[in-house]
Amino acid sequence: MAWVHLGIVGTPDPHVACERLGWPIRYERLGAATGGQQAASLPRLTGGFTLLIDPDLTPTETASQAETSLVRGFRLGHELAHTLFYSETAPPRRSIEPSPLEEEFCDAFAWAVLGLARPLQPA
Repeated sequence: MAWVHLGIVGTPDPHVACERLGWPIRYERLGAATGGQQAASLPRLTGGFTLLIDPDLTPTETASQAETSLVRGFRLGHELAHTLFYSETAPPRRSIEPSPLEEEFCDAFAWAVLGLARPLQPA
């Protein structure tokens, strides 16, 4: 993605990055509260993405009393990182197969965007 040209680099708030990219964020229950999916990046036919974020905490996040706004920001940052593995075509297409290494990268990206040095929850 050409984030530099859109003024995204140096933007610590993933919500601002999505706004500048013109990517909608939708908050929908995806099953996080029962251990299910927490977020998703949906490629749009016209290019870019719609990012779905479950507003509910997972059982682990609830037990650790995680801050809801921080968890949502982390999920959004994680999903933004996933978009780096797609082409810039309309619609975006995956450039490589999903992998555990990609998930680790997306977590590290989200922590960095939020200025965190560690995971939000214990492994």
